[in-house]
Amino acid sequence: MKEVLEKITQLISGMNDTQSEHSSNILKSRYEMLELLKVLRELGVIKTDSIERIYKKGEEYEQSSNQSNGSTGDIH
Repeated sequence: MKEVLEKITQLISGMNDTQSEHSSNILKSRYEMLELLKVLRELGVIKTDSIERIYKKGEEYEQSSNQSNGSTGDIH
């Protein structure tokens, strides 16, 4: 029984590690995208209103995703 509990504990721990890694990757991707948008704006390739539209669409997607997953948390 002890071996079974150890295996279950390892599986749960692995899931938490994976979830944490995914969250870190999402935050990193968001930061990199924001930096890219800033550079494109500075170069005159994209306008501020386009950046605001992109950001708003991302917020809508996140809210939709949170609702479908039953989550009430917001990650920004």
